[in-house]
Amino acid sequence: MEEHNAGWLRVRGIGRERLARYVSEFLSGAGYRVEEKNELLGGQPASRLVADLARPNPAVPSSFTHLEFLASPTAAGSSLRWEVPSKLAHESERSRAQRLATELLSNLEQRVALESRSAGRITKESAVPPPLLTSGASAAVPASSRGPGAAGPRSSSHAGSSADRSAEAEPS
Repeated sequence: MEEHNAGWLRVRGIGRERLARYVSEFLSGAGYRVEEKNELLGGQPASRLVADLARPNPAVPSSFTHLEFLASPTAAGSSLRWEVPSKLAHESERSRAQRLATELLSNLEQRVALESRSAGRITKESAVPPPLLTSGASAAVPASSRGPGAAGPRSSSHAGSSADRSAEAEPS
């Protein structure tokens, strides 16, 4: 199961310190008090971000009052692992949690795109962060974490047979 939580985002061209700073700045702007701790993981330096909601924010779900992330180096940049929370306390918080995660991702994508080297880019290792994978979010679960042979959600509004799918693939 550790492999499932191996990472949420990979960033090419941006080091872990800068990635941690970008996440910290976003969270501070959202009302969190953020503390960064440097540690060694497998002989590699890593930055653990611990964020606690300092001022009330109605856009933040109760499950997200305490957040933890781990930024670690990779061969071409860094990765960000969402560690806490690992699930939502209430299913009713899903839309606010999704919005906050989307805003964080969007902010990181903008910051990386504005880098002077412009070689940076973000790759999602997981379609959504770990808290949003639980409680019946099967449509949001990436295909790699489903069982073998399981089909992902279809983009068309009808569920057709394999003949329908092959006809869709052929050019007219």
